[in-house]
Amino acid sequence: MADSAGATIMINGREARFDGDPRRTLLDFLRFDLGLTGTKKGCDHGQCGACTVIVNGRRINACLSLAVMHDGDEVTTIEGLGSAENLWRAWHLRCCGCDRKRDLQRPRRARGTAHVDGSRLIGPVLTVANDHIHLFAKQDDEG
Repeated sequence: MADSAGATIMINGREARFDGDPRRTLLDFLRFDLGLTGTKKGCDHGQCGACTVIVNGRRINACLSLAVMHDGDEVTTIEGLGSAENLWRAWHLRCCGCDRKRDLQRPRRARGTAHVDGSRLIGPVLTVANDHIHLFAKQDDEG
């Protein structure tokens, strides 16, 4: 078994101490040790973006980064970004390609999009792309 390693990391503005296997990913530390389950394990290969976090102002895939590498770093997860309402205000996010917030609040047929049934929304999925944060709502494929 690998030796124990340590790191002190600022996560969402709070200090957290990692003491454990130096082979553990930042993703596993966030989810299993700290209970920050908004950061998801998707493909576990850095392809899907479900594990995206912001480290010192830059986005990274937490599934590809070892926790011990982040000693002294500032990490922001989806939980640290605030409420969806604050995200709407700060970044003027768009849902399913719609341009107005009301398209998410009151699902209806928008120009160029299919009808969004609000009762079938799985929940917001945060994707960080091109240094902008976009909020997309996914619909359950079952119907």
